[in-house]
Amino acid sequence: MRIPLGQLDILKRYAWPGNIRELENVIERQVIVSQDRRLVFDDLLSAESGRAAPASLPAATERGPLPEQELSRRQHDNAITALMQSAGKVSGAGGAAELLGIKPTTLFSRLRKWGIEPADYKVNDKAS
Repeated sequence: MRIPLGQLDILKRYAWPGNIRELENVIERQVIVSQDRRLVFDDLLSAESGRAAPASLPAATERGPLPEQELSRRQHDNAITALMQSAGKVSGAGGAAELLGIKPTTLFSRLRKWGIEPADYKVNDKAS
């Protein structure tokens, strides 16, 4: 697996509200979903844009429009990232839907379509 320098910069710029565990989860997720052995973290820019505008446009915009399949993959990965940041909470304050800027019903529908269980991302308080 390789992390291009531009992607490494994205990792460095991200605020990491979940600390090192969030970083580990994001990298692990990319290792799992990566198809070309190249790790991509552009969806972190999308998550950050909800808090502050990025200094420049994401690299995908500079290359042109994304094909539907790539856009769908990025939405899927972005939803996973939001679930990790919200500890599996989908709706309400601090929930994944709020982080993504979409209605909870829309996110629930997408998660069901993708076969994703939000409960898989809940933090187990008994483990601490």
